Amino acid sequence: MLIERRTKIKNTNGLHARPATRFAEIANKFNSEIFVKTKNKEEVNGKSIIDLLTLGAKRGTELLITADGEDKELALDALEGLINDRFNEDNMETRKGIAVSPGVVIKDAFVLESEGYRIPRHLIEEDEIPKEISRLEEATTAAWKEIEKLEEAVANNLGTQISSIFATHKLMLQDTLLLSEFSEKVKQHKFTAEYAVSLVLRVYIKKFENVDDPYLSARVADIYDIEKRLLRNLLGEKREELKNLTEEVVVVAHDLSPSQIASLDTTKVRGFVTDLGSRNSHAAIVARALGIPAVVGLETATADVFGGDRVIIDGNRGNVIIRPDEKTIKEYQLIEKDFHVFEERITSELKDLPAVTLDGREISILGNIEFPRDIIPNLNQGATGIGLYRTEFLFLGSNESPTEEEHF
Repeated sequence: MLIERRTKIKNTNGLHARPATRFAEIANKFNSEIFVKTKNKEEVNGKSIIDLLTLGAKRGTELLITADGEDKELALDALEGLINDRFNEDNMETRKGIAVSPGVVIKDAFVLESEGYRIPRHLIEEDEIPKEISRLEEATTAAWKEIEKLEEAVANNLGTQISSIFATHKLMLQDTLLLSEFSEKVKQHKFTAEYAVSLVLRVYIKKFENVDDPYLSARVADIYDIEKRLLRNLLGEKREELKNLTEEVVVVAHDLSPSQIASLDTTKVRGFVTDLGSRNSHAAIVARALGIPAVVGLETATADVFGGDRVIIDGNRGNVIIRPDEKTIKEYQLIEKDFHVFEERITSELKDLPAVTLDGREISILGNIEFPRDIIPNLNQGATGIGLYRTEFLFLGSNESPTEEEHF
């Protein structure tokens, strides 16, 4: 006999990918058939991640969970407990990374995926499917042509051994199985083309990441690149870039390329965290120059943090605290205040003192810069000149080669 339970979603971000995965994992441990529905959505299979995602259940949404089978009571107890525990998502977590730029910041997270694209899960109407399939085909063709041009340019400049990477990318975009998976997600689940692309490719990324073979694991970067290129063609100017942010955030990214760093709006980006990186990476160097807290090398930051999560970056100790409780926030607000007082003392009391040793030897205090905008902060901290000017960032921040005058 079928039994049912009603319960409301309590976690902050609703039934998105991670909670849906946890729900399906637990549901699949039981033999009973399990189904879930909401007021505005048809019943779906509770053991299917894809089906659960189609519910679009947000915080406060009531779920009707039904089960039928020999272990139905145990199944519903486990699933209800998972939901009541907020899928273990709202619990505070602390991660340790490499502190590369000092300071403390407490802000909401902007999780950067695929060059800044945010892929919302939108559903389309039945009559929109042909148009969406057409968008998908056009984006695939455009991406293939871009790669072909890139392959030719790289072959001419660096040789065919390097350009063969892009030959692999072209073959991926001609893979009929992959292309059919994109189309099926649009036709069967009424997903937008961009969501279908991201959903399918992220499954492959996880598969390759779990393979115990260095060569196959390295293919993850290729799939990320394919995803980025397809999304660029699908979304065009609808992307949200780091230089177009509308509120103060901390950026959480797998890695930050020099071109992304060059486009940072430092009035909005107050700190960043990356999965990859070292003390001498471009990201670390620029973070120090910009004076924003940064921690790198966390490995799983992009998996642990969801967009909108409150995050504390402790660039002094290398700690990143995800979804901090009120007590922790208050503690770090005091630490943040103390650090600003320390910085102000350096700029107000110490910067104008002569750089002379006890035996009378004068020392030149020179500041390294990545961008012309770094000059004023260096002067404010007591520098009397420029030490190293990393001119590659001037090129990365411009669509055209900078003139000699711009260099000066």
